Amino acid sequence: MNLRPDYVAWAGIGAIASALTSVIAAVAAWRSAGTARAAIEQAALERRAALMREASLVTNRVLSLAAHIAELADKADSAYTSLFTFAGHNIASSRLQMYKAHIEEKRADARSVLEEARESAEYDIDRRTDNELAEVIRTMDGNLARLEKSEASLLLELNQVESQNQAFRETQLQKGFGVQPR
Repeated sequence: MNLRPDYVAWAGIGAIASALTSVIAAVAAWRSAGTARAAIEQAALERRAALMREASLVTNRVLSLAAHIAELADKADSAYTSLFTFAGHNIASSRLQMYKAHIEEKRADARSVLEEARESAEYDIDRRTDNELAEVIRTMDGNLARLEKSEASLLLELNQVESQNQAFRETQLQKGFGVQPR
């Protein structure tokens, strides 16, 4: 086989160019893999940060709502006592005790959820795994829904009792001072 020298030179140049292109492609692929790995690591860090933030927020919301329910329970307790006093009923009556026991159930439920949320908040959040954080979020979301229902019920009850107290006050004022109700 008789090859011309210029063909051999061109073939050699082509082989070198092909080898350089392969090296450049390999370097680009290596860099791309590194960038992809860094992107995956960053996404995992962001996901973890989002889980930690969500766990912290929902736990703090539960803490706040449980404390608010305790305040509402105290107000409802006082409002029932005032209502029975205005109505001239015995403060030691079983009916008043039934209302107060109902309020105490809600207060006790809020207290138990409050303790669970405190324990969760006190445990170092950085030491929790992603699965543990997800479990905290699920648990606290359930507690939050339960507390929101309890809060709505207590607010309704408190508003009803306070409106009855207001009616008794107006009646007493009308009787005692000859003032006409609004």
